[in-house]
Amino acid sequence: MNMQQQQQQQLQQTIQTMRRLGLSLNQMGQIGAHQQLLQQAAQMRNQIKQRPPSPFEGDEQFFGALNRIAGEIRNSDVVVVDNNGHII
Repeated sequence: MNMQQQQQQQLQQTIQTMRRLGLSLNQMGQIGAHQQLLQQAAQMRNQIKQRPPSPFEGDEQFFGALNRIAGEIRNSDVVVVDNNGHII
């Protein structure tokens, strides 16, 4: 039995199980869509793991997230404070 036949058989078994549970066609469709999303997410995760690492990737992700949360930080926004909390 090839991979496509196995997937088809699993799909038929899943549909039969859902019918026995009394799920509507709409509910079955939602479950199927959810399973598809999970499969796509797993494929994307695998693709990300397979690509070569970038030496700058961690910093880019950190500063990108920081900029999205706080907005871009300019020199005029920076305040320097000494150990006693006084603005220098």
